[in-house]
Amino acid sequence: MNKYCETSDGQSQKNVENITEYPASRQANITSLDSCSEKLIRDVMGMKKSLNSELGKGDDYDPARTLDILNQLMCHPIDLHILRKTLVGTIVSKFKHDANNDVSSTSKSILKKWRKLAKD
Repeated sequence: MNKYCETSDGQSQKNVENITEYPASRQANITSLDSCSEKLIRDVMGMKKSLNSELGKGDDYDPARTLDILNQLMCHPIDLHILRKTLVGTIVSKFKHDANNDVSSTSKSILKKWRKLAKD
């Protein structure tokens, strides 16, 4: 399984978990990637909480805010590990049949992307 994390300079880093021993020179980079993964999990959990909050408002929810959160999820480098850890897909799937076409189509696109990730 690969982990991706954007660095401060905007480049993506990749860490392969199957490697069990690392040279001492790479130890700092691996620690950095692990903390980056944990930060991403916290970010996704925050977005999940925000979506759940919007869902709890019923008809009084803000479609623009919901769409913004969904777009943030679409742009994050979410892998299978993060999907399993956060279960964010359960909340996103509740917006598939939303009355707002933008919200429903965005949530469907995200779920399609994540299903493809799970199949690979």
